[in-house]
Amino acid sequence: MASELTGGETVLTGLLEDQSAVFGVVAQIEALGLELLELRQIRPRPPQTA
Repeated sequence: MASELTGGETVLTGLLEDQSAVFGVVAQIEALGLELLELRQIRPRPPQTA
């Protein structure tokens, strides 16, 4: 996971292998007392050919 601070929000980006990994990350966020504002799936970009 990589984090990026944008304004007053922190954006976490990373690969989660399966649904249980997603629930694990959400549980960790909640355990820290943080509010999860959005969870979004982004498809990987196809490799660019030069």
